[in-house]
Amino acid sequence: MSKRVLYFSILLIIITGCINQWKDNTDNNLIKEETRDMGLGSYELYELEKITLAKDNKVVLFFNASWCPSCQMLEKDINDNEIPKNIYILKIDYDTNQELRIKYGVPTQHTLVQVDQYGEIITKWIGGGFKDLINNIK
Repeated sequence: MSKRVLYFSILLIIITGCINQWKDNTDNNLIKEETRDMGLGSYELYELEKITLAKDNKVVLFFNASWCPSCQMLEKDINDNEIPKNIYILKIDYDTNQELRIKYGVPTQHTLVQVDQYGEIITKWIGGGFKDLINNIK
């Protein structure tokens, strides 16, 4: 009986370590926020007041889930490419923002919604890579 407890404890420690490492890696993917200060587009965490950037720019809400493989691929794609000037991608956690999912009619993670300065939908699509994201912006 004690061997089972020991094996289970070791397994639990390994799983917890993997989850923490994975979480640390996904939380650090927002490397493009500082590019706004350089006159380039940016990739940032969503905050309501950032919607006003759409007055003179293009703002896209990216409903992302940390467990979603296609979301992870798009996030990597965003970080590996230069975001064009005046394009702001705001990351929203799909799992914890049900109010925003309802507001924008988001049926699934990896949904992107371009909004105007008042937060009204301009266009919405599901899936795709970085080039699709740029090409779908109106």
